[in-house]
Amino acid sequence: MADGNAASASEAGCRKDGGKTVVIAFDGSDYAKHAMKFYADTVYTPTDNVIVVYCVELGEVITTAHFSVDQEAFKELIQHESDKIKNRLVEFAVYMRNIKLNGIVKSTHASTPGLGVVNLANEFNADLIVTGSRGQGTLRRTFLGSVSDYILHHSKVPVLVVTLQKEVEDKHRT
Repeated sequence: MADGNAASASEAGCRKDGGKTVVIAFDGSDYAKHAMKFYADTVYTPTDNVIVVYCVELGEVITTAHFSVDQEAFKELIQHESDKIKNRLVEFAVYMRNIKLNGIVKSTHASTPGLGVVNLANEFNADLIVTGSRGQGTLRRTFLGSVSDYILHHSKVPVLVVTLQKEVEDKHRT
């Protein structure tokens, strides 16, 4: 479920006349930046409503801990994490403006990023989800999981999975 700090679907004006609602999964990685840029250069139209989604994974430790926690230390930790998330959202909004995309940046939280993106896409009645991919092999993807793979198999709407070109991928592996 989305956080309460960002605009609701109706407040954000999620459906422009004739435009589609596009959710872009974004974590700030080169893969995510490449996917957003590819969308901006090849698919985007000015009537599109773009929602850039940053999913924060919820830690199992906090919800299942069976020991007492210093309340002040816990509040400080939560505030620190909240500040980090806000800073990331500002960073993502700047990147979005730099590549000439209009839209909103929103954080959500879920047990996994893929689930968070799919849930938010459902909440906003998205027409398309855009995500980057690291191009993991089948075996690695099976055991470690893949956000793009999860989105692809659980989304109710079309998913555009964008991979980096080979020469760019090789640069990241070295």
